[in-house]
Parts: sequence; C-alpha cells; structure tokens
Amino acid sequence: MKWVITAVSVALLIVTPAAADTISWGPASLGDDTGGNFLVGATYSQSGSTASFSFPSFHTSGTFGFPSNELDLGVSAFSSGAPITGVQFTYFGSFTGSAFAQFLQTANAAPPVTGTFSSGVFSGFIPVTSTNTLNLTTRLNLFDQGFNAAISRVEFSLQTIPEPSTIMLFGSALAALLALRSYRRRR
Repeated sequence: MKWVITAVSVALLIVTPAAADTISWGPASLGDDTGGNFLVGATYSQSGSTASFSFPSFHTSGTFGFPSNELDLGVSAFSSGAPITGVQFTYFGSFTGSAFAQFLQTANAAPPVTGTFSSGVFSGFIPVTSTNTLNLTTRLNLFDQGFNAAISRVEFSLQTIPEPSTIMLFGSALAALLALRSYRRRR
C-alpha cells in the first residue's frame, strides 16, 4: 500500500497539465541603415516561448560609429493560454577595445529600456501588463571607436503566468505528500 501512495504522489509532482499553453511567434521585420548589408545571412527561429535571431553580418570595424551602424527588428508573440507577463531579452556580441553597442528595447506599452553594453552577453527583463499578444521592437547601434564591434544573436524569452490547473495540480501533490507523511508518523 505504501508504494502505491508514494507512486501516486510522485506522479502528481511530475505530470504536466493536459491543456498546455501554446506560444506562437509572428513574422519578423528586419531593417538596417546599410542597404541590407547587416542582414546578409540573418536567420530567425522560434521554439516554444523563445525566439532567436542570428546576425552573422552585423559587425563593424574602424568606422568610429559613423554611420551609426543601426539594425532594427520587430516581432510579435501570441499566447493561447496563460497571459504573457514579461520578456527577457538577451544580446550576444563581441567587442574589442572601447567598442560598445547601444540599444532601445520596447515591449507593448511598457516603458522602453535603453542602455549600452560592451560585454559578450547582455540581458534584461521588461515586465508588461498581462496580455496574450506582445509586440517587441529592438534598435541596436554599434560604435566601434576604431576597434571591432559585433552583435551575432538576439534572443527573446517570454514569461507567462501558470494556469490555475497547474497550481491546483502542484497543491494536490503537496497535500498528498503531507497526508503520506502524517500517515507514516501515526503508525
């Protein structure tokens, strides 16, 4: 009997809800200020709550930031279940000397996030009012300062609120484990 209760408890902890949320990503819009040179070889992929853009040609060397070396992208995400409550954005690049990148990241009506970075990986989070549709725009500028600057990948990962059924499932499993513990103590 003990092993049946333990097996049921473990199954409740690891089972996933039958009605899983579905995240779908819309088509991307891309643009640059070099007539498309920065977009050569660019790719866009999606997997669940993550969208990734690869830019093998978005780099500059020795121009001191003139012209501005700008890349713009936009994409939308849709959730068929739990609402979206935020987005994590991550930029992957490489910089030498005093080179850096400047960014402007927006997500729906949330205040835009702006800044600069010169590290290989830079990440940030934008909380949004619960929604099932999220529109993202990104503006990236490279300033090489006479050195080398590149951004090779941009990644977005959505945060959603768990479904009530997921929370109930976790609560049921926790209650089952507590009942099992109580049962064992009384014996």
